[in-house]
Amino acid sequence: MKITFTGDGASAYAERLPPFLAIGDIGLAGALRAFADKRWKYNWDFYLPLGLPLAQNKAVQLLHFPPDYVLKEVQDYLQANTTKRWAALLIENGADAAETDAYQAIVDIAPVSAPASDGQKLEGIYKYFTSYIDGLLDFWTIDSKSGNLKPLVAFGGPVREYLKDRYGLDLNILGLGEIPVKGGRHAPVLSANHPSRFYNAINAYLDEHKNDVVGAVHMGMKIQHDDLIAACWEVAAAKDISAPDATLTTCQARWENRDADICKLVILQRFPDDADAAKVCEMDDLATYRSITEAQIEAIEAAQESTAMEVQ
Repeated sequence: MKITFTGDGASAYAERLPPFLAIGDIGLAGALRAFADKRWKYNWDFYLPLGLPLAQNKAVQLLHFPPDYVLKEVQDYLQANTTKRWAALLIENGADAAETDAYQAIVDIAPVSAPASDGQKLEGIYKYFTSYIDGLLDFWTIDSKSGNLKPLVAFGGPVREYLKDRYGLDLNILGLGEIPVKGGRHAPVLSANHPSRFYNAINAYLDEHKNDVVGAVHMGMKIQHDDLIAACWEVAAAKDISAPDATLTTCQARWENRDADICKLVILQRFPDDADAAKVCEMDDLATYRSITEAQIEAIEAAQESTAMEVQ
């Protein structure tokens, strides 16, 4: 097969596409091994992240798996709700709105299009994709022209567990580490909430505390605050990767004492038409969100998961 590319970036794209597809072949082989071992569910599909920036990505994002609607409905990873929300946070931190796609070169530890509720069922699948994951990380974290490294953001609990099992990295949210890549080098990685946690935790809180909109907004502010810092780090580290720790400190300072701004972003992303929620941003106790702990968020999430299992 011969394909001809035209337009800006055609030569770079033509150069990058064959090795990308070769890595895809490795991933497909892993999926076939999982199927042969009877670890593959009937409603799963292998998903190579097509449509992402092959030649000019600014950063790399490590995620769990693509929800099935991305393949079956929108057929565009960059139109997933999680990627659209993260793009908005990148813009809040200085990214050009026309360039947010370049920050979202996504590597899934389970390249499996599956129902959103199947996350736990994928836990034994990662081992089939080790070579695929390594290949994509090398492909995207090392600039093909300059050889410069690019920053990596690791989203969500399953990805943190993967980093711990694979590399011995034990990171909390907004924790920094390094992972080995090709050539004996090490790329910086920042641990962050999964972008969908913002919605899921707020919804779980409202399920348990039916009319407590104030508490729900505070819950969202706690997660939003951490997410804004992570997005800031991604944008800044993409420009200068030389001092990831100092960059994180700068980003933490950027979002310190900006409670009203954080609250307004929570309203915009989760309560755009809720007048009662909007009033929360005018209250004097906005800083209450800072006392919310990770353990409290996890307890709300665990209660939601337990209820879902009972319903099933």
